[in-house]
Amino acid sequence: MRPLILVILATALLTAAQPATLDLSVKQKSLLVALEQIAEQCEASLVVDADCSERLEQELTLVVEKAAWADVIGLLRNQHHLALQVDGTSLRVGDAEKAWRAGLVVRFYDIRPLLRGMAQYPGPDLDIPEPGGTGSRMLAPIADAAPPEIATFVELIQQLVDPQSWGRSGVSMEEFREYLAITQTPEAHARIQLLYDEWERVAARQIVTRVWRLDVKAAAGEAVVGAERWRTLIAERRPLAAFTALEGQQNHHFSAIQRLIVSDVDVVQKVLDPIANVVSEGLVVDCKSAVVVDGVLASISFTASSAKPPGEWTMTDDAGTALSTLDTPDLALDRSRDTRLVPFGGGTIFAFGERVYGVSFEVLQYHQGKPGEPRPAVPAGP
Repeated sequence: MRPLILVILATALLTAAQPATLDLSVKQKSLLVALEQIAEQCEASLVVDADCSERLEQELTLVVEKAAWADVIGLLRNQHHLALQVDGTSLRVGDAEKAWRAGLVVRFYDIRPLLRGMAQYPGPDLDIPEPGGTGSRMLAPIADAAPPEIATFVELIQQLVDPQSWGRSGVSMEEFREYLAITQTPEAHARIQLLYDEWERVAARQIVTRVWRLDVKAAAGEAVVGAERWRTLIAERRPLAAFTALEGQQNHHFSAIQRLIVSDVDVVQKVLDPIANVVSEGLVVDCKSAVVVDGVLASISFTASSAKPPGEWTMTDDAGTALSTLDTPDLALDRSRDTRLVPFGGGTIFAFGERVYGVSFEVLQYHQGKPGEPRPAVPAGP
């Protein structure tokens, strides 16, 4: 065992070491002299790449004491374009630009999830009857949002990630079938990945909208309430409706019971032709919401209808003879359109006499752990 140990110790003594600080004293001498002093303090032999041999004849003055290794190496890299690296028993000197290009990495980024247009889900046209049979639209026309252009993401990456590097030889960013093929340093790729992950989280963020039927006493206060009071208002209640939409997406929810009623009769040559109408009882909600600093900013078009059991009345002719029995539903329509800022965990109240409704929003947050880590379960709504 003793001869083997001696060999290991002898090998360790021949291994060069990178010192924490350097002392240099070079006055109007060649760059080679400075490199020899650095190699001596590393206890290493000096190996210079042939591409840099002519550069070592340049004269310089460099006098430092206990200068940080990184500062001295950075100075030689920036002013003389030299890359220094301790490798085994040698201090290797090469061209900094060549060494930088050798470290470039090509990666493909799938940006298809970021190029989707925002699909909108509008509700039906709500027309106000007017003389002559025409109507006016109560909701503005809603069209799908156009997808962002790929050039937008290219410009943002170049502005936010090492802007000076994109003009250097070897660095590139090209579009390939809705992918971005990027050639950059590993450090730049790490920053690009963080940027892309944040874009993807924002693009995929979802908001759950819930509609509640509340007690009449809930209307005796502000239209927007905080989280603590809201928990009290919805305690032991179940929402009337709930739907999920992407942030900024116009979404329509319809939850109702529809039935036909005989509202009139057309008499033609003693033949009765019934005229049927549709009666809806339930909820119609159009909502577009966005997450802001203080909560959720939502534009809501809210309609609720209720109908009591229909009554009946008999249609007669001029002689008082019964012709047909018609339905007479007792309808109540509640409608509101507003834009409100709802605090996180809170809600907003819509009061219509004896009927009071509430709307709340829950922002679904996404896991931001390391790739491959399981995502925690999304908490259920209240």
